Amino acid sequence: MTFPGTLPGLLLRLFTNHKPELLADKVASRSRAAVWDRVARRLHTFAGAEARGYIRARGAEVIERETDLLIAEEGAKAARHREEILHAAGESVIRLVLEQSHLSQRHSLPKRRAA
Repeated sequence: MTFPGTLPGLLLRLFTNHKPELLADKVASRSRAAVWDRVARRLHTFAGAEARGYIRARGAEVIERETDLLIAEEGAKAARHREEILHAAGESVIRLVLEQSHLSQRHSLPKRRAA
């Protein structure tokens, strides 16, 4: 038995409180490539909130599938945090895909030459 004020109790609380975020990061890293494949061709036509909404909508199925696979691997404790994992993973995927989009746009710009 661990008590809340003891070191083992504090460590247990520290690691269990951050577990949904760690699981969401795993889901996001597993989902990023598939979501990118779904949105890459049209993403440049959207700006700001539209781009975020487009990524969210097109990536929802992928993120749900990866979340369910991860929950099957992790067990019942992870299942209790499914909605939290879905939300955090979705936000992470949006951020990762937008970063990838900015990088690909930067590399695809033609280099200007002096006359």
